[in-house]
Amino acid sequence: MRESRRRVGMRNRRWILGRVGEWWACVWLCCLGYRIFRRNWRCKAGEIDIVAMSVTSVFFVEVKTRWRRLRHHGSCLVPFAQRRRIVRAAEVFLAQFSRETMDRTIDFTIVEIVVSPWPRLQMKRDAYRGEDQ
Repeated sequence: MRESRRRVGMRNRRWILGRVGEWWACVWLCCLGYRIFRRNWRCKAGEIDIVAMSVTSVFFVEVKTRWRRLRHHGSCLVPFAQRRRIVRAAEVFLAQFSRETMDRTIDFTIVEIVVSPWPRLQMKRDAYRGEDQ
């Protein structure tokens, strides 16, 4: 019983860490001049953490939040299957919101947030391409 409680507590901490990271990413993207169009957008194909827009582009943002820095970049933490789900969800999103996204380039972006010892954000634009999936 104690083990299952520990797992549930760990899941809650990870969920909270993820939500806090998404909030930091939204604030940071707004400071960079992007407009947050949707957060945690879901469809049958998958989920997109953040959909942000600039004047010329639509950004499908995957947020990776960690307590401490790892040796490799956050893009390594997005496996191929997850990238494929994000790309499929992005296709559904673009079809559903075609009027708002018309004539804009598409960019799949990863925002990595390292919380400890202080929050640091790193953005990798065009981390992967939709047609490669």
